[in-house]
Amino acid sequence: MEILPERLSVFQVQNGEKFSHYLALSDIRYQKITGRCIACKVHISPQNEFSELLIPLEELSMFADPTSIHTIDVNDICNLVGAVTSSELIRVLQVLFPLLGSEAIFQK
Repeated sequence: MEILPERLSVFQVQNGEKFSHYLALSDIRYQKITGRCIACKVHISPQNEFSELLIPLEELSMFADPTSIHTIDVNDICNLVGAVTSSELIRVLQVLFPLLGSEAIFQK
C-alpha cells in the first residue's frame, strides 16, 4: 500500500538496513498524478555536524536540509513520522526558493 504524505509531513524511506527521513514539499494531488513526492532531507543528528543552512524543526527535534532535495517514489515511503508546523515549512521554503527558484517545487 502506498503512503501519500501531506505537505508538512515527515516520513521515512528505507535504504538497505537504515532509514532516511524527509519532509514532504509537494502535496497529495501532485503525488497522485506523478507517483513521486518532492521532499527535502531531514537529519536527526546534532546541527553542528552539518551545513549552516539546516533549519531546526522544533516539533520533531530534527533539522531540515533545504539544499538536499529529492524526488521519491511514493512506493518507497514506508512510514509517516510526524508533521511540522506551517511556520517551520515557511522557514524551509524561504531558504529553498532562492536556491532553486520557486518553479523547482512543482516540476517533475
